[in-house]
Amino acid sequence: MVDATLSYPDFHGTVTAAGGSAAWDAGPPADPPGYELLGEVGRGGMGVVFRARDLALNREVAVKLLRPGTGPGSTAAARFVEEAQVTGQLQHPGIPAVYQVGALPDGRPFLAMKLIQGRTLDELLKAGAPLDPLRVFEAICHAVGYAHAHGVIHRDLKPHNVMVGAFGEVQVMDWGLAKRIRDDDAPRHAEHQSDDSLRGTGYSELTQHGSVLGTLAYMPPEQAAGDHARVGPPADVFGLGAILCVLLTGTPPHVGETLESLYAAAAGGDTTDAFARLDGCGADPAVVALGKRCLAFDPAARPPTGDAVATEIAAIRAAADDRAKRAEVDRAAAAVRAGEGAKRRRLIQWAAAAVMVVLAVGVTVSLWQAKVARREAFDAETARANAEAAGRATDQKRAEAEAVVTFLEERVFAAARPKGRAGGLGKDVTLRDAITACLPALSDEFADQPLVEARLRHTVGNTFWYLREAATAVRHLERAGTLYAERLGPDDPLALEVASDLSNCLFDLGRHADALALRMRTLAARTLVLPADHPATLVSRIGVANSLAALDRHAEAVALQEDALGRCRRVLGPDHEDTLNSLWGVVVSLVELNRGAEAIPLIDECVSGAAGKSVDPRMIPSLMVLRLRHFQRAADPAGCRSTAVMWEKLDRPDADSLYDAACHRAVAAAMFARANQPTDATADADRAMEWLRKAVQAGYTAAAHVAQDTDLDPLRGEPEFQAIVAELTKKFPPPPKGK
Repeated sequence: MVDATLSYPDFHGTVTAAGGSAAWDAGPPADPPGYELLGEVGRGGMGVVFRARDLALNREVAVKLLRPGTGPGSTAAARFVEEAQVTGQLQHPGIPAVYQVGALPDGRPFLAMKLIQGRTLDELLKAGAPLDPLRVFEAICHAVGYAHAHGVIHRDLKPHNVMVGAFGEVQVMDWGLAKRIRDDDAPRHAEHQSDDSLRGTGYSELTQHGSVLGTLAYMPPEQAAGDHARVGPPADVFGLGAILCVLLTGTPPHVGETLESLYAAAAGGDTTDAFARLDGCGADPAVVALGKRCLAFDPAARPPTGDAVATEIAAIRAAADDRAKRAEVDRAAAAVRAGEGAKRRRLIQWAAAAVMVVLAVGVTVSLWQAKVARREAFDAETARANAEAAGRATDQKRAEAEAVVTFLEERVFAAARPKGRAGGLGKDVTLRDAITACLPALSDEFADQPLVEARLRHTVGNTFWYLREAATAVRHLERAGTLYAERLGPDDPLALEVASDLSNCLFDLGRHADALALRMRTLAARTLVLPADHPATLVSRIGVANSLAALDRHAEAVALQEDALGRCRRVLGPDHEDTLNSLWGVVVSLVELNRGAEAIPLIDECVSGAAGKSVDPRMIPSLMVLRLRHFQRAADPAGCRSTAVMWEKLDRPDADSLYDAACHRAVAAAMFARANQPTDATADADRAMEWLRKAVQAGYTAAAHVAQDTDLDPLRGEPEFQAIVAELTKKFPPPPKGK
């Protein structure tokens, strides 16, 4: 049995043939229903890919068929359908789109998908084609990271499975070995068959469809060893590192003269030779270090997902671009200095010759006067031009200022006039009403001043966000961002500031994937022009981490937040609002990762630093709840009580805060009761009842919440508690159902 690896424009796989390729020569297959086959473009382990015409939409597509002799009920057919299902769920520009899954008349499945025009990365590297390797690698990482975020791992990443299109677009192909990592652990296909196929061949790169799935030359040790329970996103990260190794050194991590030696290298995680090649490749040390971490033997030592690798390589590329720009500026400055030196030498030579001429003809005074006159005329003309330009700029700014003042007077402040008089809405008009009334005129009045409209839209958008109307804010911020991008460019600081504010609104609306994409683009753009410790860069870094946390990617989030926290403490100081926000984010991720013991001192630091400062009003209550929940999980009644005492010392007199004080004490009472400490349980229950009474006296009215809140369970049997619930229900009955 001989395994041969084939590459072609639209598909890559491995063909296993015994005694020739007769199985492929049975004649052209019948056209799938709805498609006309135009010709074969490639073959793979499970099938063959054809260029085809979609008869319904009259477009060219790629159609993949199972190889002849493979029955519709076979394991290969099941995996073929699963590839279609997995790929169809991954809607990403770096993953080929699936159009349809159908069946031939004999019951065998077929797959119609986007036709990719281009060459495999393996072909381009072997041909020595011009390539930006880090840009291609970053695009691969983004596609793989997207799959990881959707619970899918590829398990066969290699240059043969990456397509680079004619316009530089990058596609990660061949998801035939992909696995849903969020499904149950029961295997759907036989992954523990005989390993006879691992013997008797000298090929160094092959895909095994027996006990080992994947390509040994690029395979992580846990996958090569058949430890399928440990094959997760870090296994794909190893594959990314293997691709990077090929991009930098021309050779995959594992090599061997025989299949046995190659298998031993892969299963043993032997990367000694690969690391030596990486060290000697001459690439950026940061890129080499990233490649080594991706190829680490222990999965826990690798970056956790494709997105994490993408974030690092983007930062490395940005830093390299910044260095290149600085070098170009230095070269230009040196050229200017050299030119000025040559100019000075020429002037000296000219002056010497002029003196000789003047001495010879005796017209020194005349020449000097003429030169002075020319210089004075030139200076006067330059001053006049500068004055005109400054005047035009001043006139433009004056016109813009007058337009804004007029708009505020006639469209916003006018709302306070008596109702019905020149835009008046009455003396009880709210800020929201005044702003809403001016919006219809915003576009018309600044049709010739788009940057003024952009600035006002930005302000209006942020105002609606402060009013907790994020959906309305999004519309105005998107318009402001479009205007700035069209006039100033998408990476202008004003456009990036709007993008940052827009991402906050998307985050508040629960559109976390959209917010993450926008925040990552903003961070990458700011990193190109600003230092890593610049406040705007730090805000973007914190935003990316918060979005990762909101998507339950807490391991990535906490690493980024801890980095941002260290920078904020150093640059902004421990009590700065951004430092406290970063600290808050670290705490959330640590608690979600069941690392609450590490979070407790950070919570105390953050609460202490935020007390009395203008921070997000949700910060301190959120931190105290996280502190309480940690001690609940740890079955620590003393910790729960210390949290209640800490909350009480903040001395927050509003009704909601008093109610929270009651809940904290009630939780402590429940924990003491569970620990069989009745005296402490009774003391904290009495204290909780006291806080609840104060909350009601301060205006707390949520009767249904009091009746259903499980934190108050220790009070539920008390007559006073029942009386409070009855009184609140009577005074503030719930609305009728359906309203």
